[in-house]
Amino acid sequence: GSLNDEVFGRTTADAYLQVRLAGSDVDFGDSAALDSIVLTLKYESNPLYGDTAATNSFYVHEMTEDFVADSIYYSDQSFAYNETVLGEKLNFTHAPNDSLTVNYIFLDENNEDSLGTRVVEPHFRMRLNDAIGQRLLAQSGGDNFADDDAFANYFKGLYITADPNSNVMAHFNVLASLSSLVLYYSTDSLAGQAFAFRINS
Repeated sequence: GSLNDEVFGRTTADAYLQVRLAGSDVDFGDSAALDSIVLTLKYESNPLYGDTAATNSFYVHEMTEDFVADSIYYSDQSFAYNETVLGEKLNFTHAPNDSLTVNYIFLDENNEDSLGTRVVEPHFRMRLNDAIGQRLLAQSGGDNFADDDAFANYFKGLYITADPNSNVMAHFNVLASLSSLVLYYSTDSLAGQAFAFRINS
């Protein structure tokens, strides 16, 4: 986010995230169809700085530059990214203490799609454009899903930037299991499936 301090001036923080395959030879099946793709980030303790009631906007891009293993990166470094926006969440207010109700699809006793809901712990949730979900789904069973190294070469990561004129910064725990890029899909026989691309190793 971005924060304007009377003493230190304006501070802006963006994030570069490497997404992990969390498996090998990943295959969703020939009949897999995209439902949605969602970025989830778990709030850290003491999650907000600045005006906690201020609105913010987040934008997600795809990185085009590799992370290099065993390298040290500093906060003033940047990476190349594609300017096409993969998703955006505009003018929202952070709610780090509020649980979320998430919808999901399942097959009922009549073998028909039904809508269910479940409550999950507080986190930031942002749906990305279907195009990136379709692109990832199309890799199912292929070389780019063979292992984590192959996937990292194919998909470099995500770049998240925020409204530079906002007055609130959020602190996320990207190593938490809840922090992930989740691909929701259905097959001819199974509805409401999910595959989590982990942000942590």
